Amino acid sequence: MAKKPNLAEAFKVDEKELQPKADVVEMPESTAEKTKPKKRHIGGHFDEPVYRQLKIMGAELDMTMHDMLAEAFNGFFRMHDKPPIAE
Repeated sequence: MAKKPNLAEAFKVDEKELQPKADVVEMPESTAEKTKPKKRHIGGHFDEPVYRQLKIMGAELDMTMHDMLAEAFNGFFRMHDKPPIAE
């Protein structure tokens, strides 16, 4: 029967491999991520006919679900004397 390999030997690392390489340069953190506004998910559970009708209207109007929701939220905001801020 063949001898099974020793697990400790399989994971043995040469000390030279653990030393940092001089040509590796750390990249600074992206400033774009810091300035990006945080977005949050808003959703709800509705009956199938509501979903189907929204999908049909989206196709007819060439709008995404996001576009339609933004338009609906802005209408709701205006109705309650708030600025339309949904994008």
